[in-house]
Amino acid sequence: MRQVKKIKIFIGSVALLAIAAVAMTPLFLSSDWVKNIVVNKVNSGLSKNSGNLSLGGCEIGWVRGLICTDISYRDAAQGYRLDVTRLSGTQGLFSLIRYPKNFGTITVDDPVLVFDQASAKLPAVSQNTSESKKGNERDAKNTGAKSTPDATVLAKADEGKQKGTWFWHKMGGNLLLNRAIVKLNQADKEPSVLLDQGFIDALLAADTLNFELSLETEAENGKGEAKAIGVVKLPSVKQGNLLDVLTAEMQLILIDLQTEPFLALAPKNASIPKGQGKLSADLTVKSTEGGGLTVRGPITLADVDLTGGFFAEDHPRVDQLALELDLQRDTLKNWFIPELKMISDFGTLDLQSGEGDQGIQIKGAGKIDLPVLLTQFPHLLKVQEDLRLESGLVTITVDLSKEQEILHVQMRLSRISLVGRISNPFLGTAS
Repeated sequence: MRQVKKIKIFIGSVALLAIAAVAMTPLFLSSDWVKNIVVNKVNSGLSKNSGNLSLGGCEIGWVRGLICTDISYRDAAQGYRLDVTRLSGTQGLFSLIRYPKNFGTITVDDPVLVFDQASAKLPAVSQNTSESKKGNERDAKNTGAKSTPDATVLAKADEGKQKGTWFWHKMGGNLLLNRAIVKLNQADKEPSVLLDQGFIDALLAADTLNFELSLETEAENGKGEAKAIGVVKLPSVKQGNLLDVLTAEMQLILIDLQTEPFLALAPKNASIPKGQGKLSADLTVKSTEGGGLTVRGPITLADVDLTGGFFAEDHPRVDQLALELDLQRDTLKNWFIPELKMISDFGTLDLQSGEGDQGIQIKGAGKIDLPVLLTQFPHLLKVQEDLRLESGLVTITVDLSKEQEILHVQMRLSRISLVGRISNPFLGTAS
């Protein structure tokens, strides 16, 4: 009897310990000790990239989902930092153990991404491609390696890498991002807000990603907004290039989107002009299996006022530039424009391009208002200082074709009408 009683006591003690351990697991995982271990492990892996992660606190329960607060990631080398007020999930430990590939709904509240313009760098570009190629060939000979690996070897290596399924296969979840802000930190200035009220709703289920996003921009000449809604069909099995096997469709709507914040993101050593403008568009973007791509819809750029960059001393101002875009790429990665129409202060353009048995062919016709063009870009076009055009219209027809690596260009000026003055004498011509 005593032996049986001891066994019962032992079993009961073990059961109580097991229950206590199970009950204490969320508290253990939510402790600062575990949090510090995870953060230190992540930072040790990021040390080579100069990144640093910090957490205010995290907690999770058997039923209650994960909640983390005061998340911050900084990368001094790349010149940006990300701060998140709160990150929360709906899946507790019970659900994650039972359905490890179902992440429920993950919500990110009030993320703030700040770029440091002073730290932004452009990628280095080789100034002598031929010397670089010679150096690579010389290094390959010295190491006994072939400059061009055997195609069969590459195919077998690629085949080995492609086996299996993608990590998202059978995964499911919903990502919500609320009130996102993107700022630019400039020297001796308060950080300027580039994007505001960013919102993302992305749902992954059955290898299909449905998404919706929106954001706002604000500048001196008003507010703008952007919206996108679409669906991406993801492949489940690794096979070939990912971009060639997925299909997608998206509707992109821009309403008076301010270009100033995006131009301000450019590094100081880039030859990109600064200034203002309002971009509006209603584009349909479709990606088909095999790498085909179509971008179609109207684009309007209004109230443009630019300085600096590649414009140098010129200061172009454009009231409106409207495009009717139809851009396509086939499965052979060839780009062509079935139709492109443009109307602007400078004139009009109607362009078509395609590729057939004769190679690439581009045809276009347009009219150029010379007084407007020369007034906007006097230095870029090297306009004579004493030239004054009162009126001027040029009608141009262009035929361009490429056959067997030979480029053929035909340009015809069907009509030229000019009225102006050079050093006082009256200038007038028509043809």
